[in-house]
Amino acid sequence: TLLDDQSGCLQVYRNWWLNAEAWMQDCVENLPWEQSRVRVYGQEHPIPRLEAWLGEVGVRYGYSGQTRVMNGWPAHWQPLIEAVSRQASSDFNFALANWYRNGADRMGWHADNEAELGSNPTVAALSFGDARDFRLRRNDNHRETLTVTLNPGDLVVMSGAMQHHWQHSLPARAKAGDRISLTFRRVFATG
Repeated sequence: TLLDDQSGCLQVYRNWWLNAEAWMQDCVENLPWEQSRVRVYGQEHPIPRLEAWLGEVGVRYGYSGQTRVMNGWPAHWQPLIEAVSRQASSDFNFALANWYRNGADRMGWHADNEAELGSNPTVAALSFGDARDFRLRRNDNHRETLTVTLNPGDLVVMSGAMQHHWQHSLPARAKAGDRISLTFRRVFATG
């Protein structure tokens, strides 16, 4: 546990999921990867990573101006979903997979605070592939930061008021290779 106070709880479980290399390969080969686009200052740009959206049938999730309806989990994912849900004490029904293909791919500062996640969402992120830095900063004081290097099989769980008080990011990193992050959430608004 790296943080546990009124601003939220951050827990890191090292080498939590075994067989991370095989899962990385399975994700690369079998997930429906796409590169979304985002509008910045009136111009559209491709986001600097690939994404795949997964979840229980009928779950609707809105993110960066897009709403997706889920078609179900891959059948062999059931043990993974159950294990992550148990570890995080949450009944996850959605996952956003992000594939960072190299060190230039990244995720900017943000909070997972969409309305359909509820008031104090629990978010769990499982890492496969190259080690990358997971950075956090306080909303009210950007100089107050935490950096956690995540290795293959590491699981991060953010809970409590984290999404109200902290933002997180995955910055670019020179000479980094492939990394996939599976970010699990509980979505309350379903279709």
